Amino acid sequence: MDPEKMAVPPTEVVNKSESDCEASSATSGETQTSSVVQAKAKHPRTNTWCLYFTSVWVVADSVKQDENVVAPAVPSITDSLGDSEDEGWYGTAYFLALSCCQMAWSQVYKVFPAKPVFFGAFLVFELGALVGALAPNSAGVIVGRAISGAGISGTFVGALIIVSYIVPLSFRPLMGAFFSVLIGSTQNGGSVLGGVLTSMLSWRWCFWINLPLGGLSVFLGLVGSSITSPESRRGGKTVKELVRGFDALGLCIWSLAVICLTLILQFGGGRFSWTSGTLVALYVVTAVLFAAFGLVEKRGGERSLVPGRIIKQRSLACSALYILLMQAAKSQLTYYLPIYFQAVLDDSAMQSSVHTLPNFVANTLFQILSGMGISWVGYYTPFMLVGSSIGLAGSALLSTLSVTSTTPQWASYQVLAAVGIAIGYNGPQMAAQTVFQDPRDTPTALTIITTCQDLGGSLGTSIGNAILVDMVQQQLQQLLPDLSTAQISNGGLTGLKNLVAPEQAYLVVEAYAYAIRVVFYGTTALIATTLFLACFVEWKSVKEKAKNTLSDDQETAEQYKS
Repeated sequence: MDPEKMAVPPTEVVNKSESDCEASSATSGETQTSSVVQAKAKHPRTNTWCLYFTSVWVVADSVKQDENVVAPAVPSITDSLGDSEDEGWYGTAYFLALSCCQMAWSQVYKVFPAKPVFFGAFLVFELGALVGALAPNSAGVIVGRAISGAGISGTFVGALIIVSYIVPLSFRPLMGAFFSVLIGSTQNGGSVLGGVLTSMLSWRWCFWINLPLGGLSVFLGLVGSSITSPESRRGGKTVKELVRGFDALGLCIWSLAVICLTLILQFGGGRFSWTSGTLVALYVVTAVLFAAFGLVEKRGGERSLVPGRIIKQRSLACSALYILLMQAAKSQLTYYLPIYFQAVLDDSAMQSSVHTLPNFVANTLFQILSGMGISWVGYYTPFMLVGSSIGLAGSALLSTLSVTSTTPQWASYQVLAAVGIAIGYNGPQMAAQTVFQDPRDTPTALTIITTCQDLGGSLGTSIGNAILVDMVQQQLQQLLPDLSTAQISNGGLTGLKNLVAPEQAYLVVEAYAYAIRVVFYGTTALIATTLFLACFVEWKSVKEKAKNTLSDDQETAEQYKS
């Protein structure tokens, strides 16, 4: 979430024609002065970039809010349209499109200016919202969610790229954390907004609410018109030549692999047993597709979705895995702490929201402090190491929660875990923007980080759900052998309590408490792995990068002139 993914933009070097260079009588000192002026002119004035940052944030914030705003409306949608079997696909179609299209948008941002591409991606999102609002049946809602997911995949990464062009390097860690916190806050509020709109108006307003933002998108396309994206040089190629250079085969294989992986996580442990023939076939197909994707990308060279020289960069590879696992751990805390409060401590939905506030507040505060710390110290690797260490301690303590846990225990444990995750969360994005010199690598590096973050969230919740369902079934079959597997799978917490005698209801609670502890065992393992990965991230300073930028521009200008 939300955070957090900024790229180091190159300073511009104004190209002169050969005749201009011959006519120039500037001295070496004048050339250096001109280069410095050009470098400093890269970023707009403070009031301009603040306005532009606000515009980009509002648009990105709105599309990220859409991830959660529909969830509370799902029961009303199924009641209205009458297709309850499709309710799981409202979220799945959205995240499938989001994950599949990330790589495609990456190639578009590499060769076209970021601003119009961002504008176009937002219009795709708006189209999806319109289709969902007007949907006459469940299939229409699913199509609308898929279109929205495709648009969001290009909008969010584009927002981060644009912000990196307009915010000076010294402010970037802090602004990245601030950007992440704002979007994370809106994501958390999306479910509340969706519930209010559904209760007071109609579920269709969860889609209609996004359309007025189209005016802001137009405003975004007009403001800051002097800002350019230096890496989007087309090299004199026509649009047809550029499109022909896209890695269509790699994109198709990647999309199929992600779809198969999603189907495994969607159906495993629920509709199909993990050892069923259907899932075994999906295991094989998924493995073959990912292997084929790696082979195609290796042979594709620079036209690949993920060029080998980029993914082989040690810091980027470790940072990508770090953010994938950290986001998976974060999503498990976000989704399964409320289940603990409701299933084990017998909280209402409102009470569980209040009891998870320590997690949200700690995460928000320490993401900002982490950004400030990186800006001040310059090095991001120590924050990744410290964050993983603290998060590991917090998640290990959370795995001890039980029916008898006290308020100081569950409150302090979740704060400790949230603080650790927040401290380490900004590091991978700063690593991605620091280790590459070529500005045209920026969209690809950002997309890798963003894709891993999205996959991490999806994998974390899906794996957690599979663990929860399996553990509850195992425990209840041991404690209450009279219950059938179908009753356990379809009962839910309230239904299961109604199926047993009142004096046996505590056994259902114990089963859920045990299952949630096992989920947090997995969370602990994820964060422990991030600590290992952080040890291999290079110690590079964003301050040194900023100091070297002007001298690099001067050298480039002199080489071009000579």
